Amino acid sequence: MVAVYIQNAGKDTLYYAHTDYQGSLTALSLPNGTVAEQYAYDPWGKRRNPNDWTQADTRTAFILNRGYTMHEHLPEFNLINMNGRVYDPLTAIFFSPDPYLQAPGNWLNYNRYGYCLNNPFLIT
Repeated sequence: MVAVYIQNAGKDTLYYAHTDYQGSLTALSLPNGTVAEQYAYDPWGKRRNPNDWTQADTRTAFILNRGYTMHEHLPEFNLINMNGRVYDPLTAIFFSPDPYLQAPGNWLNYNRYGYCLNNPFLIT
């Protein structure tokens, strides 16, 4: 995603999306270069305060509901909808097992509740 065009009660706004190497949304900016909103996450997807990563992000409303690896955040439940399974960034596991065992020779695949073989820095 490069940009988002939002129509809201007659006020149209274009935002440019900025992402990190995982594809996570890190900022939205206006065409004039002003940063409209910033985002930050821990390695497992939990929202962090973008100005002080030692603190949790306590905001309850965001311009977009996308975030970690550009998936849909469900802030009311502190969960991430990863389009097929729901992920809990606090425990770093999915609520349901992966229906496929992709590589039987890799012992990390046998934890079918894990995300990215427990290494989201390497795999997305």
